[in-house]
Amino acid sequence: MHGLGWFVILPILLFTVPEIPAHLSVINNQVRVTHYGHIKPDVYPLADARKAWWVDGYILRDGTFKSSPDLLIDFADGRRFRATAMSDGGDPPPQQLVNLLLSLTPGLDPIRVRTESAIPK
Repeated sequence: MHGLGWFVILPILLFTVPEIPAHLSVINNQVRVTHYGHIKPDVYPLADARKAWWVDGYILRDGTFKSSPDLLIDFADGRRFRATAMSDGGDPPPQQLVNLLLSLTPGLDPIRVRTESAIPK
C-alpha cells in the first residue's frame, strides 16, 4: 500500500513542483514573467514598449471566430508580451493588470484588432 501511495503521489509532485516559481509581476516599471519549469523570469522593461494591441480573439480551423481577448505589447527588442501570460487560457486578462500596464506606458494606446494575424509584421 505504501508503494501504491508513492505511485500516485510522485507524478503529481513531479508536475506540480515546476509550477511553483511561475508568476507574473510588475516591479519598477518592468513586467517579469516566470514560466512553468523556469526559475529565471523574462523581463520586459515598460520603457521599451513600442506598440500595444487589443486582440479580440482568434480564428479556429473551421473558420469560426473564438473570442479570447488579450492585450499584447511589442517591445523594442522584438519580443511580445501577452497580458494573459499566466492565465489558464480562455480567461481575459484581469482589468486591473491592463489598467496598470497602460498607466505605466503613457502614450501607448492599444490598437484594436480582431485576431493576432491582423497585426502588421
